[in-house]
Amino acid sequence: MSRTKKKRVGDKGKHEPLVKQILERDSGLVKGRSQPRVKSNRTKKIQEKKLIDQDLSEKILREAIKLNEEEEREELQNSQKEKKKEKKENEKISFNPNFDDQQNLSDESSNEEDYEEFETEEITMEEEELFKKFMSNNEKGVSITDRILQAIEENERELALKLKSSEKVIKVQKKLNPKATKVYKKVGNFLQTYKSGKLPKALQFVPLIKDYEKILIVSRPETWSNQAVSAVTKLFACSGTPKVCEFYNKIVLLPHIRNDLEENKKLNYHLYEALKRACFKPSAFYKGIVIPLCQKLDCTLREANVVSSIIKRRKLPALHSSAALLRISLLEYTGAISIFVRAIITKNYSLPLRVIGGIVNHLSSFYDFKEDLPLCWHLCFLDFVQRYSTQLNKEQIQKLLKLIIRQSHYAITPVIRGILRDTTPKEEQLKKNQQKIISQVETMLLD
Repeated sequence: MSRTKKKRVGDKGKHEPLVKQILERDSGLVKGRSQPRVKSNRTKKIQEKKLIDQDLSEKILREAIKLNEEEEREELQNSQKEKKKEKKENEKISFNPNFDDQQNLSDESSNEEDYEEFETEEITMEEEELFKKFMSNNEKGVSITDRILQAIEENERELALKLKSSEKVIKVQKKLNPKATKVYKKVGNFLQTYKSGKLPKALQFVPLIKDYEKILIVSRPETWSNQAVSAVTKLFACSGTPKVCEFYNKIVLLPHIRNDLEENKKLNYHLYEALKRACFKPSAFYKGIVIPLCQKLDCTLREANVVSSIIKRRKLPALHSSAALLRISLLEYTGAISIFVRAIITKNYSLPLRVIGGIVNHLSSFYDFKEDLPLCWHLCFLDFVQRYSTQLNKEQIQKLLKLIIRQSHYAITPVIRGILRDTTPKEEQLKKNQQKIISQVETMLLD
């Protein structure tokens, strides 16, 4: 038997002639395949995508060209229509020489009708003054510079009244050193764009210097940013005396607060934080912010509500608050005064008898007032009676009961009347307490 030869791994069959291989390659047939190789699905998809993208791009270009052509046509048509209208109007005016006179007459007749309608509602001078007092809204916007200048003028008048002698006034009005003016002008320019970080060292000495007023004026506080105002108030509240802080609050902080509320109808966060920091010196807070606001007849109710919210939230000493309450009750009445009085009353301080008497006199001063008082006044009256009715005398209770007859509110006055009738005067309370003490002593002696 003949042995079969094993094929080695590296052995291959004989190559076919070169002519056959070239013909097979051209025809697309490969050895061992009867049909040509079909392209894979992946290659087909790629080719289809390319074709689709090309078709889409061509369609988009065609549509864009059509849209542009349509827009141009519409513009031309509109321009032609406007020209035609102008020509027609010009022709009408040329044919009607009294066209302008007729138009003016028609305008005048319409204005006369409006004026006649307005004349039916007559407003007296007294009503206008009352409206200004109670509403106290700013009709004309005032800039920060004007407010700061007004505050400086008022401060100078107060100094002149206090000093009286002309020699002392001349000493106060001396000019600053030119080197200091240059330095603090640069500091003012820096504070215009200040947002965060350390303050200049030159500013840290200002609360401790005698010429702090002039230095603040030279640094132009009306141009400072809100962040700078907040940082400087912290500095003054920490290292300044109450007198220095009062000047700063009146001339720098208060004008910024009023201007921001007038422009944005809402107080900036940094200025609100500055108001909180100003409470570290309570006497300066009341004398520099609260009392000047009450003195100004153009103080809005929004301003009063914002500042009074800080009085409600912060802890302020009873002595300073009671002194401010007595001072406010003596001022000319505006709607803001009743808001501030109510804010201090709701703190539930143990007020001195003099302050309680001042509030009673303030309320009873409206006995002969003919017009209707605002709601904030009635609410202030109610809060006062609810908290301090037990500390009132017989005379004070009778005054308030008489006042209720003249100045009444359909919802609030019945509550006030009930509280005042149920309260016993302070004199009777003291007598009862004395009798109780005497009876207790007698029982102790008998036992």
